[in-house]
Amino acid sequence: MAKAKIEKPAANAQNSLMRIIIRGTSIGLLTVVACFVYLLVFDLPARNERHLRQLTQELAINQVQVVDDWVQQLQLRLQNAARDPALLDHFAAASTDTAAALALQRAFPEAQSVRLIALGPLGIASVDNNQAGLRNNIEADLLRRVSDGAVAQPEAYQLDKNWVISFAQAVTGANSKFAAGAILVTISASQIEQLLTRHVGARGAADLLQQAGSKQASFVHAGSGDVLELTQTRTTAVPTWQLQLTPASTWAGELRQSPLLPLLLLGICVVGILLGMLVCANDFRRALERSLQALLGNHAPELPGFAEVRQQLQRKLAAAAAKESAADSAKAAKEIESATPAQVIEELADLPVQMPDTIFRAYDIRGIAAHQLTDDIVYQIGLAIGSEAVDRGQQEIIVARDGRSSSEAITDALLRGLRDSGRDVIDIGLTPTPLMYFATHHLSAQSGVMVTGSHNAAEYNGLKIVLGG
Repeated sequence: MAKAKIEKPAANAQNSLMRIIIRGTSIGLLTVVACFVYLLVFDLPARNERHLRQLTQELAINQVQVVDDWVQQLQLRLQNAARDPALLDHFAAASTDTAAALALQRAFPEAQSVRLIALGPLGIASVDNNQAGLRNNIEADLLRRVSDGAVAQPEAYQLDKNWVISFAQAVTGANSKFAAGAILVTISASQIEQLLTRHVGARGAADLLQQAGSKQASFVHAGSGDVLELTQTRTTAVPTWQLQLTPASTWAGELRQSPLLPLLLLGICVVGILLGMLVCANDFRRALERSLQALLGNHAPELPGFAEVRQQLQRKLAAAAAKESAADSAKAAKEIESATPAQVIEELADLPVQMPDTIFRAYDIRGIAAHQLTDDIVYQIGLAIGSEAVDRGQQEIIVARDGRSSSEAITDALLRGLRDSGRDVIDIGLTPTPLMYFATHHLSAQSGVMVTGSHNAAEYNGLKIVLGG
């Protein structure tokens, strides 16, 4: 009789509970789907774009360094060659002997031509272009600049439909006011093209552009690139040269983060929420049935709030024991149905310091000082280095820095991290990188950290690390 009386209220309570669970689950699913849609449609493409642009900028900077190093090495070789006393004797004697020219050709085996041009007090005005073998006004202009004492930057031009690059260097006596002669070296542009091709690989296309007045011409093209919207242009040490780098779509595709992982996580979240809804609904249904049965039984209810309802119901049933009626049963059932418990769930989130994965390179740590190497990030890196030193049995760590404006703040954060990890720090201050390496071999410590941006631009900085030698 008692069971029959609570069957309808129990069914109604179960239906109400299922509606609440389904409604809450739907809101949770919509929230999760909305978050993943934002990540996939807006956040992921933006992060991929920023990542690709940053790597393209770094690749362009590296290619510019390749060009600058190549030009600098050739200029240094020319300067050293111009100091040879035999060349001054050659020009002073107005010799026609080709021995000096042959020696220079052996010193520059990669050159197409190496010529010695004699210059008198009138400079280039005393030179017969045809007799000297000058092939165009560009070579004459190079000689004019060096004869006036100016630094002649290399010039690229077409010769027989092929691009070449000419360098000029004055040969001047110790007490002379004018150049006795000049060295004119011409090298095929394919030399620097092959060098850039090796460095850029399949990552994109590198073009060297030369500005002549209002015109700009490409005299070196290395590699292949087709992502034009990410093209980067950088100036070189030669004022009239620019390097333009265009990444390849294949390389860009390899660097882009695939949406498959977020989609997989979305599927796992949806399945997890649905399974959780089914499990909770089933558990709640059984707990509700047992709690409703406990209202008229002797065992205690499981759900909160039902014990008070049971006490109230027992008092009402005792008062109406003499005249039980359908109205009393309906009223009791209604009271049972209205006693649905409530729960409050609070979530706490502890977010760690976010580490940009792009700062961790093959041989060092490198990034933009103001944004990627913050005090918190460098402090955590210091803790990590200290922890690794513990595992390697290293108690003392040498710390040094270069002269960049950001190095001192980065060093301070690093020192705090190392000391908080329990390490003893030897701070040798502002020094070049090789001196820090030297210190790890000749002091008691075999570990060290150098705060330096190396050859990168001013806004960059980084860490070079030695542990246990």
